[in-house]
Parts: sequence; C-alpha cells; structure tokens
Amino acid sequence: MKNIRRNYFVLVPVGIALLSFLAGGAVNVHLLSREYDSDTTTIIYFSFVALILSAFLFGIFWVILGRVRSSIEDSAAEREATEKELIQTELWYRSVFDGVNDAVLVETVKGEVLDVNARACEMFGWTRLEFLTKTIRDMVPPEYQALLPEEQDETTLSEEPFETVNMRANGEIFPVSVSGRLQIIGEEKRLLIVLRDITEQKRIEEELKKQHQFLSHVIESLSQPFYVINVDDYSIEISNSAARGGKALPAGTTCYALTHHRDTPCSGEDHPCPLKDVVKSKGVVQYEHIHYDHDGNPRNFEVHGYPIFNAQGEIKQMIEYSLDITERKKAEEELHKLSRAVTHSPSSVVITDANARISYVNPAYLEGTGYTEDEVLGKFATFLYSDLHSKEFYKDIWNKVSAGDMWRGEIGSRTSQGEIMWDAVSIAPIVDEKGNITNFVGVMEDITANKELLKETEKAKEAAEAAAQAKADFLANMSHEIRTPLNAIYGMTSLMLDTPLNAEQQDFIETIRGGSDTLLKVINDILDFSKIEAGKMELETQPFYVRNCVEDALDLLAEKAASKMLDLAYFVEDDTPPVVIGDITRVRQILVNLLNNAIKFTDKGEVVVNVKSMLVENDQHELTFSVRDTGIGIPADKIEKLFKSFSQVDTSTTRKYGGTGLGLAISNQLAQNMGGRMWVKSEEGEGSTFYFTILVKAQQNAKPLYAKDEVPQLAGKRILIVDDNETNRLILIKQAESWGMKPRALSSGPEALTLLAEGEEFDIAILDMQMPEMDGFTLATKISEKKKNALPLIILTSIKREKTRSSDAKITAFLNKPIKTSNLFNVLMGIIDTAPAPQVKEKKPAKIDGNMAVQHPLRLLLAEDNVINQKVALKLLSKLGYQADLAGNGLEAIAALERQTYDVILMDIQMPEMDGDEATRQIRAKWSQDRQPHIVAMTAHALEGDREKYIDRGMDDYVSKPIKVDSLVAALKKAPRVD
Repeated sequence: MKNIRRNYFVLVPVGIALLSFLAGGAVNVHLLSREYDSDTTTIIYFSFVALILSAFLFGIFWVILGRVRSSIEDSAAEREATEKELIQTELWYRSVFDGVNDAVLVETVKGEVLDVNARACEMFGWTRLEFLTKTIRDMVPPEYQALLPEEQDETTLSEEPFETVNMRANGEIFPVSVSGRLQIIGEEKRLLIVLRDITEQKRIEEELKKQHQFLSHVIESLSQPFYVINVDDYSIEISNSAARGGKALPAGTTCYALTHHRDTPCSGEDHPCPLKDVVKSKGVVQYEHIHYDHDGNPRNFEVHGYPIFNAQGEIKQMIEYSLDITERKKAEEELHKLSRAVTHSPSSVVITDANARISYVNPAYLEGTGYTEDEVLGKFATFLYSDLHSKEFYKDIWNKVSAGDMWRGEIGSRTSQGEIMWDAVSIAPIVDEKGNITNFVGVMEDITANKELLKETEKAKEAAEAAAQAKADFLANMSHEIRTPLNAIYGMTSLMLDTPLNAEQQDFIETIRGGSDTLLKVINDILDFSKIEAGKMELETQPFYVRNCVEDALDLLAEKAASKMLDLAYFVEDDTPPVVIGDITRVRQILVNLLNNAIKFTDKGEVVVNVKSMLVENDQHELTFSVRDTGIGIPADKIEKLFKSFSQVDTSTTRKYGGTGLGLAISNQLAQNMGGRMWVKSEEGEGSTFYFTILVKAQQNAKPLYAKDEVPQLAGKRILIVDDNETNRLILIKQAESWGMKPRALSSGPEALTLLAEGEEFDIAILDMQMPEMDGFTLATKISEKKKNALPLIILTSIKREKTRSSDAKITAFLNKPIKTSNLFNVLMGIIDTAPAPQVKEKKPAKIDGNMAVQHPLRLLLAEDNVINQKVALKLLSKLGYQADLAGNGLEAIAALERQTYDVILMDIQMPEMDGDEATRQIRAKWSQDRQPHIVAMTAHALEGDREKYIDRGMDDYVSKPIKVDSLVAALKKAPRVD
C-alpha cells in the first residue's frame, strides 16, 4: 500500500511535465512544417507562454500533491500507532486478567463459558480451550446441577460472595466463595463470575475449631471458677462449670451480677473491680475478694486478673481466675476476730462511758468523718449532733438507750469539712454482771452512697423505661422480619399436610402449624402492647369454637407439661355456647400465658383448664376461664404485684424461673379490653387458680362438636376408665356421659382386675399409662391374658410414647394427653363402629387442588422481596398448578408488566426501592382499564380494617401472612382474565 501511494505521487507530476513537453514540441513541429509568415512571432510568443504556464501548473500540482501525500502518510502512521497501542492495552489487560489470584469466568446467561483466566484453568484442571467447551453445569457436582436455573439473571446473581462447592476436572469437590455480576455489552448479556478456592480457609477454620474445643475442655476441667469478661459491658463471654455451678448461664450475664448479685459494676474498696484495675495497669492484678456462690452464700476468693490484648494492643477482654480461700480465711479470722472486730471494722464504731463521754472511736470513723482522735476523744456524744435533726430526735434516742433498749435508725451528720453524710446506726447499752450500764456502743454504716444510689436507681429506672419504649418501637418496626420465619413454618407445614401422612404425623404437623399460628399472633400482641396501654388495641370479632381455642393453647404447652410429668387436662361445661363471636387470638394468648406460668411453677400434680358460661342478656354471655395448678402457690402479700408491668413475686422468682413479669400485665389488660377481668386465688404451697372473664356473643344455631344425637353408635356402650388422677377420671366420665355411654371409673389397676374378675363386662377400656401401683401397659397385659374375648384397650400417655412396649399387650389405640375431644371421639368411633361413621365437621387444613390452574388459568406475577416468602408463595402456587413470574420489588413489578400482560399480581406491601402501595398507584395510573391486572395485597400484619384500607388504595383483594391455602385460592378464584 505504501509503494502504491509513493508511485502515485511520483507519476502524476511527471505526467504533467510530459504533457507540457509534448505541447511545446507540437508547436515546434508545426512551425518547422510551415513557412514562416507574419504570425510567426505571435506563435512563438504563445508557445513560450504555454511552456511557462505548464511549468507553473506543474509546480502547483507538485506542492498540492506533496501535502496530500504527507497527510495520508501521517494518518497511516497514526493508525498504525493506535493499532499498536490497542494491541499493547489488550496484552496488558490479558496479563491483569490472568494475573488475578481468583478464578474469573466470562459466561453467557445459559452458563456457556466464553473466556477464563489462568487461575481458573489452574483451579479446575482444564485448559483454556477445554473450558470453552464447558458450561457451568460441568463445574458443579451432579447433585447440585438440578438447582441451577436454565438462565441466569439479576435475581439469580449476587455481587455479595456466598459459599458453595465446585468440582474439578478430576472429579474432586472443593469449597469456593462465589460472586457474580451481569454485564450488558451492546445487545449481549454476559456473566462475570469470580470464584475463590477456600479449601485452605476451611482447613484453617476446622483447625481453629479443634483448638477452640481443646481449650474449652481444658477450661471446663478447671476446678476453680474461670471467666473471660468483656471490658465494654462486663458481660461474661466464657465460663467453666465451676463458675456456673453446673448450670447454663444466660446470655449477657455480667460478672458483678453473677459473683456479687449486684445491679451495677463493682467499685470502691469494698467491691474492687479487677477488670478496671487490669485495664488501668495493663498488667496482671491479684487480690482477695468476696464472691457469692450459687446459693447466695459469701465465699472468699483470691482473684487473679489477666489482660487480653487485641491486634491493636487494646484490652478488650480479661481473664479472671479465682481460688476459693474461704476455709483459709476462716482460720485466720478466728485468730484475729476479737482484735479486728472493732479496729478493722468497715463500719464506724463509737464507744462512750455511761455518761455518754466518748472513750473510743475506730479508724473507720476517723476516716469517714475526717476527725482525729484528739478532736473526738473525751467529748460528750452531743459532739456528734448535727443540724439535720431536731433536739427531740436526739432526746428520744437517749431516753431509749439509757432505759436499756437498743435503738436503730438513720442519722445524718457532718464531717470535719462540713459535708453531709448518712449512717445506718445501731446504739446499744453495755451492762455489767449486775445489769448496770457501763458503756454505750454505736455502730454506724455509711449509707451516703446508698442514698445516692437510690437516686441513681430512680434515674436508671426512668432510663430503662425509655429503653423499653425504644425497644418496643424497634420491635414494631421489625415486625415484618420477625414474622418472616414463622411465615416459612406455616407455609411449609401447609405443603406437608398436602402430602401422604399417617395419623400421628398428621397430628404432629397440625400441632406445629397451630403452634406457629399461635406464636405469630402472640408476637403481634407483644408488638402491639403499646396500643394496649394507650387503649388503642383493636379486637377481632370472628366466630370460633371455644373447645378448639382451649385445645390449641394446650397443644402448645403439652410437651412442656409432659417433660415435667404433669397431667394437663381441660373441661368445657355443658352450658358453654359451642361457638362464640370474639377475638380467639387474644383469648388463646391469655390461656397460653396462664398455662405456661402454671407449668413453670408446678413440679408435680396437674394443671387443669375449665370453661363455663353465664348468660348476661339476649345472646351475650360471660365466659369464665380458670387455670388451676398444684404448684408452689403465691404468698397473700405478694398477689397485688402480679398484674403490674415488669413485676414478679420476688427477685428470686426471676432467678429461678425466669420471665419478664410482663405476661400477666398483658393478659389482665386484654381481659379488660374484652369486657372482663382477671383475678387469682392462691395459698402458698397449695397451688393457684387464675381466673379471667370475657364478654362474647353466642353464634346462633351453632351445633356443638360431636353432639350426642349425631353419634347413636356410642349410646349405651359400657366404658371402663382406669386413671389415678381424679380430674382426668371426672373429665372422661362427663365426656362419655355426654355421648350416652355408661362409664365406670376406677383409680388403680388392681381395682380394675378385681372388677373384671367379678364378671363385669365392658365394650371398651381406657387405661392411663402412668399410674403408681400398676402402669397402663402392665394392666393391659393382664387384661389381655384373662379376657377370652379381646377387650379394646386405649392407652393414655404423654407425647413421648413408649410404643415399643405395645407388643406385650394388645393395645388398640394410643391417646395423647391432654385428651382432645376430637381424638377421643375418632378413636371410640373407630373401635365401636367399623362402618364409616357420621363425622362431625371439624376445621381441617385446606387440601391443595393441583388442577386449579387448569380449571382457572391465570398469568401470575409475585412481587415479594423476601427470599423465604418467595419460596413459600411459589411452592403454594406450584402446588395449585401455577408457574408465577417473580419481581423483587415494585419497580421490577412495573418493569415486568411493561414486558407482558398479567392477570394477577400478588403484591407484597413492604418492599425496598418501591413498596406495594406506590407500585399499585403507578400501575393504576399508567395502564388502561382493559390491561389492568387483579392486584392482591399481601402483608404480615393483619389488623381489623386492613382489607378496606388496601382496597381504598387501589388493590382488588387482600391476603395476610402466613399465607393460608384457602385464602389464596379464594383470592385467585375472584381474579378475571385480562384479554
């Protein structure tokens, strides 16, 4: 190309010159061929001019063409330089790309590898060319391949590293840290994946874990108390069994609370703080200290404190190792007791003669007041008087002690510097063998600090109340996040209930779901406690079965009662309406709180719930609930504290049983909000009975569950009941009689065997498992051996059944305690009537119709930011046959709607970037009526009036979280198709 350009620039001017030469030559030839005439001179002149012009034009063309040539050559040189620079830049970036210590892969959205760096080849064992034939599925173990999406997008990538496993070319599986980003180059989408091999990191973590376990074993084996204490808040980070007394240590326990039973950090000479001394000295400290053991007894310890420095040289923790020297100190104390009693007493001691003249003061007095012995000794006791008390005050003291009595009280005085100090004073006369007063001794304990501490305590209380309010506000704001895991529990149990389950599994899953539902609503109540105090708590008014409400509460506490071998039972009186209209959530919350307290404070015996009703007027009833236990009881003078916020019977109750002291206050307020009240009857050591009432309306024409006229198969059947618990016997008798059965109840196995031996015949027998004289299995075995015709036997037991022994006796069925009416009914009907019995309709979990999407096809978009909620909702929709698209917030929902039409949008309310309310507003404003989707609001906090609120904001329907199958199905069935 260069030669062509060069030849061009040479040939052009040469050609012009040649043409000029030929023109001149032609003129000369013409002249030679003709004779000279008169115009010869003119012709010669013009020929010369033509020659000059040709030369001039040649020069101009030469200059112009030279410049053009120079410009073209400069442009070519610049392009060559640019090309070289691009090549150098590409080589530099490739060098950087290959020099990165992490594996970097460039992929298509389908996972096809487009480029890798050298580290990726080294990590996986493939060459770069081999990599270009691979996809992301070739790099993960087979069991993980099904989890990979067909295409990657923003929702499946994370710029934040997460841990997973990959597989090398040789099949070795290794841990990696992964992050990714979607890059759009022109119209192409590319994935930039960064992988870090964390095999060595995991090995180090495992080694550190082993070292930590070894160190923990060493610390735990120490016979003396060992602690690691945080400098910032005095909390105990690590402790051994000797320090904890073999018990679990609550999180956040402070060293001063554990060893000194204090509410504030140790300070002063009386309670030196090793932590402060270690931080101050930045070295090891050692001194003797009094700690309190786990029974509250003081013990002498030799305390060693060692600082722990962080990488910056700061002391953030301290090791405290204590040696119990109590016995040594006792021996030393006996040697010096008499001499130290006064001289080294921390209390001020003043001794006077019979005339109240001061004869002795100990060093503590001199130190506390600032006086010297010379200033005090020989003075009358009036020297101690101050202007803080009247003369009558001191006169009364003198009259009392001079009469031979002791006086105790608080006295304010002044130091030598005039400062006010307060003492707790005891003044007593000293008499000789004849009973004559020889001296008076006064012992004074400085309580000035306590007085100040009392003021500080009041301030701290105010601060604590402010903190509690701040915490309540924080919890209210976090309610969405608190409910998220419960939403997952509820949603997944709903899905499990739609799978094949046996009766026991069905019962367990239903209990879990009922418990999660109860827990969710209890959390809602706690979060709304401020509304209760403000009188703004909104109550639901929905019909519910009273019996189911009680059973749900018992289910939640059944395992706890079983672990303490307590009998848990309930009975609903016949006069109670089966269905009432009220707030089942609040009633259940009160029951759960009372049951939890009853079980907590009862070590043996039983906890029984009873419900009865009294007609107030028309269809309004007053329901009275009682929860009776056989626990420790409550002292009469402590009962008034029970229903106060943050209050318990005494501080030892908190230490032994735990609790915030808030539950009864909430329950009492809830009962009042429902038109009732709460009270308690109790005797110390005899147990307690808590009562509460509520006002409800009876549901008209509601039939009781398992009514007598609907189960004629049970009428007249003889049933044997053997249970050592009188309450259980009475409940079973009443229940059997309500179905027309003929019960016979006995309290022990031998009684039952005697009755059967006498020829008594029964159609069925219910035997308690846990009886003292003869347990249920033993009794069942003996009955099976003696009865020719097999008697159907039902065993009553706790949740943790001993089914392994059931082969020793012909057990027909097991019933869990507490006995549910529905379970008892179904077992009896299954035994008495082999044909399908008329079952009373009981509220059952909604079954999921897998063909709903076929019958009612819809294009669905789920707008939800929480991954757990996404998973639950998508699973439920998948079970119904729907394949929903996903949007992580309101902006993504609008973008998805711009791409295609949707019939239904399930719209979460609380989402980042754009919430559900704003997204709905923009959708309603942007799209025409014929393209408007059916928007269903979803929220985790369902209050009365929420449905109307969201419909007013432009939404078409509303479902609350946890998402219930029947609610979701009902909402989808209302949705029309968008043409």
